[in-house]
This record gives sequence, structure tokens and C-alpha cells, in this order.
Amino acid sequence: MGLDVRMVPVRLDSPALRAIRDSADTWEQADLHPPFGSGGRGEPLPAVNREIAAQVPEGFGTYHPFPGRTQEQAEYLLDPAARGRSRSYEERERTPAYRAVFGDERFAEHTRSGQGMRWRCSGSGFLVEAAARIDALDAVARRGFTVAGMVELGVYKVHPDADDDETFALVLGELRALARWYHRLVDRGLDVIVIVY
Repeated sequence: MGLDVRMVPVRLDSPALRAIRDSADTWEQADLHPPFGSGGRGEPLPAVNREIAAQVPEGFGTYHPFPGRTQEQAEYLLDPAARGRSRSYEERERTPAYRAVFGDERFAEHTRSGQGMRWRCSGSGFLVEAAARIDALDAVARRGFTVAGMVELGVYKVHPDADDDETFALVLGELRALARWYHRLVDRGLDVIVIVY
């Protein structure tokens, strides 16, 4: 079992997205088809999926920001102390670091990926904040980032023998690319749905 992150550019205030948020049945049908899922090959897209696709400019497809499944390491890099202080998942998902990586808020209670994780989303206003948080990372962030610290906290996909500097450089590079993508979304007035699957 593995956890991957997929980010889907959308317009959260569109009628199609409101329909998915309000109706479990509508979401269930939409989830199987692009841009959310790859199922339903050979059959026409539901109207709600066509409407969502029509609102997203060309060149803004689904984004996979953490190909090495380093999303929890990215959250840790943004705020190692917050990860250590969180006593429950509910506390953790309220931290700015978690929200910057996994989405600002739950999209809807009825939306769950195949791994059982609820979909999350971020509006463009929050994406500005998240990108600024990432853009502000500096040498101080490197001092707080250790492989041993992540191992102790049980951060996903951390190898105890990994090099601190190499791991930091990899995760920082992925976060910087994510911030650039957030800036692009904001420039086009787009929001995002985050699916952990």
C-alpha cells in the first residue's frame, strides 16, 4: 500500500463543484471520471465532469507534486515542531504546514479516496498564503530538518539511513515546484482539490 497525492485544478465556486460537494451521488459518479479518476473508459463523461474540464485552461492538468511520496516530509520541512506537537490527526490537519501540502480544508464529508482519505481543497486566497510560506523557507528550515527527527515521528517513506542534506534538497525542490504551481493557479483564478490515493 502506498499513498500518492494528486492535485486537480478547479473553480470551487462553480455550479459543478457545488453539486459534487452537496450530493454524494453526484460526487460518486464524477469521482470515476477525469479529471478525478481514470475509470469510465469508453463511456461519455458525465455532464458535471465536462463542465469542470471546460473551466480549466489548457496546460493546467492534474499535478502529482510528490513523485517519491515525500508529502509528509514536505509537511515536516515546513514546520518540524508542529508535526511533533500534534497529538491527533484532527490537530495535525489544522496546522498551516499540513494545510499547505494537503489542502486548506475538507472538500466534503462524503468524498473519500480509495485509501479512505477525505478529499481536501484550497481556494486561491489560501494558495497565495501557502506559496508564500514555501517561498519563505531558508537556512533556518534546514537546521530544523533531520531524518532522525522524521524517523522518530514516524513520517511516511523516510529511510533511517538517508542523508539529511540530500533529503532536504529533494523535498525543498518539490516544495518550490509546488509553490510555482500554486502561483500559476492563482494567476488564472483557479483553486485546487487535493486527493490522497
